[in-house]
Formats: sequence, C-alpha cells, structure tokens
Amino acid sequence: MKLLPLTVPSVLLTLAVGIITGIFSGIFGVGGGVVLVPMLILLFKYAPQAASGSSLCSCPSECWE
Repeated sequence: MKLLPLTVPSVLLTLAVGIITGIFSGIFGVGGGVVLVPMLILLFKYAPQAASGSSLCSCPSECWE
C-alpha cells in the first residue's frame, strides 16, 4: 500500500475526510465505518481490506470514555 506524502494538501484532505465522516455519522446515526471505508477506497485508493482494517482500528478510540 502506497502512502500519501505528508504535504499540506494531503493533510487537509485527511482532515476533511475525518470531519465529513463525523458530520455524516452524527446526522444519520450510522457508524463511522459506513462513511469512512468508501472514502478511503475512493479518495486514498486503499484496498478494501486495508480500508476495513483501518476503520476497525479506530473503533477502540471511539468507544473510550
């Protein structure tokens, strides 16, 4: 898997994806993975397995109180 270089546009794109994921998840009451996985596949060219794994890795941090 090829990673994006750490440039200002890639950081802004990553932040935008996170903000959009949070907004849609809050509005529609769905898990973030429903929005995040397709965005990772389409925008960042992740393989479906890597996108699903990335979404699963974010679950413990979302549940932490």
